[in-house]
Amino acid sequence: MKKVNKTKIFFLIFGLFFSTEFLIFIDFIKAKPLSNKKLISKSYLLENPKEITKLFFKNPNISPDSLISNLIPKGTKENKESKFLNIESDIQYQTNDTFYAQGDVVVYLENAELKADSISLDKNTNLFKADGNIIFNKGDQYLEASRLEYNLSSNKGFIVDAYGVIDISEFPNDLNIQTFKKEIKGQKENFNDLPKNLKLLSSNSLGYQKKKFNFDFPQITKWRFKSKLININEDIFTSKLIFFTNDPYNRPQFVLESKNFTGEILSEEEIKLKSKSTFLKFEDFIRLPIGRRTIQDAQSKLRWGFGYDSEEKDGFYVFRNNDPIKFGNYKLNLRTQYFLQRYLNGETNAFRKKNSPLHSGKVKQKSDIFDSLGLNANLIGSFYDYDLELNTNLKSLSFDRINESVSSDLLLQKSFYEKKYKDPISTAYSKTSSGLALYGTYNKDDVHTSFGARVINNHDFRKKAFAKNNNLVLDVGNYYAKSSDNSKYINLNRYGVLGSLSYSYDLLSFKDKDRIYSEAYKFSPKIIDEGISFNASLNSGFYSYSNNENQSSISITYGPTFIIGETLNTFFDFTSISLRHDIIAAGGKSPYSFDQFEDSSRLRLSLQQRLLGPIILAYDTKYNLDTGNFYDNIYALNFKRRAYSFGLFYDQTEKAYGFEFSVFNFGYDGNSSKF
Repeated sequence: MKKVNKTKIFFLIFGLFFSTEFLIFIDFIKAKPLSNKKLISKSYLLENPKEITKLFFKNPNISPDSLISNLIPKGTKENKESKFLNIESDIQYQTNDTFYAQGDVVVYLENAELKADSISLDKNTNLFKADGNIIFNKGDQYLEASRLEYNLSSNKGFIVDAYGVIDISEFPNDLNIQTFKKEIKGQKENFNDLPKNLKLLSSNSLGYQKKKFNFDFPQITKWRFKSKLININEDIFTSKLIFFTNDPYNRPQFVLESKNFTGEILSEEEIKLKSKSTFLKFEDFIRLPIGRRTIQDAQSKLRWGFGYDSEEKDGFYVFRNNDPIKFGNYKLNLRTQYFLQRYLNGETNAFRKKNSPLHSGKVKQKSDIFDSLGLNANLIGSFYDYDLELNTNLKSLSFDRINESVSSDLLLQKSFYEKKYKDPISTAYSKTSSGLALYGTYNKDDVHTSFGARVINNHDFRKKAFAKNNNLVLDVGNYYAKSSDNSKYINLNRYGVLGSLSYSYDLLSFKDKDRIYSEAYKFSPKIIDEGISFNASLNSGFYSYSNNENQSSISITYGPTFIIGETLNTFFDFTSISLRHDIIAAGGKSPYSFDQFEDSSRLRLSLQQRLLGPIILAYDTKYNLDTGNFYDNIYALNFKRRAYSFGLFYDQTEKAYGFEFSVFNFGYDGNSSKF
């Protein structure tokens, strides 16, 4: 099964309305009284709207863009970023110090657009109103409502019948103030078009895997949301009930229901969201509580969660995710852990005997109160031109075990070359990249300490029925790690060259590959490529050690995959059979226990058969051609829908069982109507 991913979910919802551009519009209306004369499609400059009107009348051929560029006064960057807007409506007038715009109102702001049936501002009370078919579009961010009221003096208001789409992946770009454009990025003539160009971006999973279990929430980059009423107080937004879904189609299969919801805008790039009560809804059948939630700074982790780890934590444990700590270019995420089973049993099997050699095995010992506490720290940021990530884990806070309980790994990465190419006609795509990675570890698995550097070169190419990948890695490092005979720890330099070539061919297609994904796919997050494909790869590796030992390996993997059925019908409408032959030849021997190359030849068989509706039976096995034995037999029963999936599995070899839950992450154009 896939390794559980620690995930992030970031919702920017309500700040869309009250971004810089919207406040510019409000300030303009407050400061500049307009005449009662009807104005249609006029551009205004904050400093001198009357002069702009005169110029526009004299020369109707002047475009708003050129007009603005010539009239904006020179000054600071801040001054240049908030000088202009454009208002279009059937009627604009002022009565008793109240400004009105009515009939197909469109307010063009910097990199944004606001539509409504009517807008007004009472300058005596500073009450701004927007009514009827409100649409706010900023890049790939979208919001609609039936009514908006906001008092500019008290900074209080409300939004009625809010619905929107948040694209987290494009959010940083959409927040940037850009040159005025009437054609807004992502603007659609019909804002409620069905999703277009839909594709599965990723599958994020959580679940029990062998002897480890972790419950955390997966990352989704694009969410739809709705709420009957959102109240606004300064930079704080509240709602008694709000819903989120990753499903791009209506009658969504997966919904997050949040009660007593609070959102606080900390900055243009950061929002803190709290929910006192959150539920997972799977269509109209299952509703599961997941308790209180706090999301801050693109983090979607549950405030509280639980897990099971028999090797490092002695069984069942509870964890708490704390708010991120920011300083300079760095952010520190802390997770406190409470090892309940270790505390209740009063003993631990996760440590060596005190003062024993590093190569000694773990033994059962009594535990104290500090052994019941742990801490995980994740530090991310930038160090010069390198992306930095440091992970540190303490599996006990007891001072007697501090050296053994601490494990850490450091990664510094930098890309020094990247080139992409895409042919819009042939759809051919290629990407070539080169980068440098510096790494270090402490007390992780059988490695006590290590440090080194890798140069990585990768090339991807795809064109319709053909895809290939080439990868080359040069690795130089120093390791103090357990020897291959497990008798001691040794310190050696290691020099490695690793390379891989992989190819994929579509030999036969049973269906048109250019067909479009639609809501008819209720049991699959992507279009299934029916047909026969052939995959082949060549992998090689060579390591040399400073004690003059070395090892090498070369492997060839090849085999077909047969797929029939699209899951569109009810019964048995999907069968997948994959067969792989691995030929592996290894020479030499590593002096370490952690990096020994495998030397065997085997067959790998994977079967998936849909039985009824979302139910799919799966079986994976390996057959050792040298010994004639089957091994790594895994049986699985999956419940798969478009937006999510459940899975149960049993690993016969490891005598392990468990489950997996996945939520699918989609990318698409369009917004869909309110769900």
